[in-house]
Amino acid sequence: MPASPPRPRPLSDPFERVRSTGFALAAVMGVRAALPLITLSVSALFGPATPTGIAPTSDGALVAETIVLNLAGSMSLLLGVGLLLWLHQLFTALRTIGCATRTSPRLAVAGWLIPVANLVLPALTMREAVAKSGGHAWLALVWWLVCLVHVPLSLYDLVVRELRLDDELVALMDGRVFDRLQQIHADLGWLHLASETLTWGLLGYLVARASWAHRRWET
Repeated sequence: MPASPPRPRPLSDPFERVRSTGFALAAVMGVRAALPLITLSVSALFGPATPTGIAPTSDGALVAETIVLNLAGSMSLLLGVGLLLWLHQLFTALRTIGCATRTSPRLAVAGWLIPVANLVLPALTMREAVAKSGGHAWLALVWWLVCLVHVPLSLYDLVVRELRLDDELVALMDGRVFDRLQQIHADLGWLHLASETLTWGLLGYLVARASWAHRRWET
């Protein structure tokens, strides 16, 4: 009796890396989303709790504010790189299983880096990533609108908080100008805190939701 032909080996799961990277990203994004609230709690140890960071009123407060700024910046940078990696993995996996996508794996990364175009392409990339994963595409657009509000607020927040840590530079400025900058900073404080928390929280949800959607992919 002739031997039966060998069974073909199953293909590997193309979404395995998408899930592992996505779940790790979502977890860290959750921590990043909570960081403004953590900072708010820590600021209460050195004075009135405010959403504008830890006022450097003492050496301890100065150290705490420096740590928070460095931690937030480092986490944001690493998460940004991680998000680009995840998007590249996701669109590569989608095309591997024959799913037609408008966004190529390369464009999923390059779209964030092209000036002017990066005001629109990231939103379209995230919308397609969510839609192809069975999620609500409109939520990706909501996230992007929140992000567009958060970015300029975050840049202004960073400038003012860095100024507060540099006594020499503040001494060179007109006191009324610096006071006005701080007043505007205080007025925008709660809006900035809300936009920062929502930006990272929504992004973490979208990444986790899209990664979880492909857990039952079958070869």
